[in-house]
Amino acid sequence: MSEYTILVVDDERWIRMNLKRILDTEGYSVQLADCGQAALAILGERKIDLILSDQRMPRMSGLDLLEKARDDYPDTLRVMLTGFADLQLALDAINRVEIHRLLLKPYSKQQILSTVKDLLELRSTGADIPFVDLNKSRIKKQALDDLQKDHPGIDHVQRDRVGRIVISDEDFDDLKNPFSELTDLKDLLESSERKSEEGTHASAPEKKSAKNFF
Repeated sequence: MSEYTILVVDDERWIRMNLKRILDTEGYSVQLADCGQAALAILGERKIDLILSDQRMPRMSGLDLLEKARDDYPDTLRVMLTGFADLQLALDAINRVEIHRLLLKPYSKQQILSTVKDLLELRSTGADIPFVDLNKSRIKKQALDDLQKDHPGIDHVQRDRVGRIVISDEDFDDLKNPFSELTDLKDLLESSERKSEEGTHASAPEKKSAKNFF
């Protein structure tokens, strides 16, 4: 039995029970809440190591709950689950709430378990756990989009019927330097981050830079 207690918050019972079954496989102690108010009551009664909360819930949203949890129970790790329809709303508020991870539905069992395990292991070492940083993740997405525009199809590979990668004759020469695209991508990411930082400093010189990381 694990020493950690996880609080699962979702207004849909079948989702709560599914997440509980997933977490039970690793022996976590699991508490369930069907709304933000019930979650806050549980937080006030016992020590919770990590919250897994849905974003869209009646009366109190997941963002509001996690913001309250951050203020009142800062040592509790905060993970938000959101559907694509609510993604923009979540992205707009995420730095304010300071969550530790964001998982987009539909998520897999492995995503849930690896996210929870990684966060709890980091916490056990006493290390500072970075928050999700939307600015850096947007920069990286834009850099990848630019690379895809310049090199169409770079994010896809052709495979044969048993799953082996198929390389055409015209692409073979590109593999003589297998790190060339990675170098291009690294340079592009660094260049995008520098431009973003310069733009931030130029437009808001008095604003303290974010210390969160994706």
